[in-house]
Amino acid sequence: MCATGLQVIRDAGGCVFLTTAISQYGALDAIIVLGLQVRLVWDVAHVDAQWPALRDMATLDMLSVPGFYDRLHADAEAFGAECQAVLDRHRLPAIVTGKASFWQILFTDRHPVNHAGMMDSDKAASRALDLALLKNGIYVLPNMRRFVSAAHGPEDFEETLKALDAACRSVA
Repeated sequence: MCATGLQVIRDAGGCVFLTTAISQYGALDAIIVLGLQVRLVWDVAHVDAQWPALRDMATLDMLSVPGFYDRLHADAEAFGAECQAVLDRHRLPAIVTGKASFWQILFTDRHPVNHAGMMDSDKAASRALDLALLKNGIYVLPNMRRFVSAAHGPEDFEETLKALDAACRSVA
């Protein structure tokens, strides 16, 4: 984040501290802080010339729902297991590795524990699979990690698995 954005955040923090210190009234404090948070998002978005829409604000609400990240990570784990099953079915020497909603297909026989482990994977084979995924309509950056987001649903997972199956057939 740029220096201007950091200053906007610091200023908002100062406002929250000052107004809640003066108010000392829980219900009013909650309303004030909510208003300041909305204003903070608006101001930070404008620092980088982004204009938040109502759907952007709704996304923030969705992220704060209890259990949201647990569901997201469970979806990512299940999707990773399904991808691994496709790789195994084609007998490709690759694994699906990652944490939480981040994942990646690596051509190696063990999960990496550090950067050296990542670098030991067969990057040429990963690139070939990623290029085959691109040819099958799944837009990935070759040899980069992927993520599952709240925007991904069952149809996206199914489409990706079909494309991965086709990509595996072309590189096997």
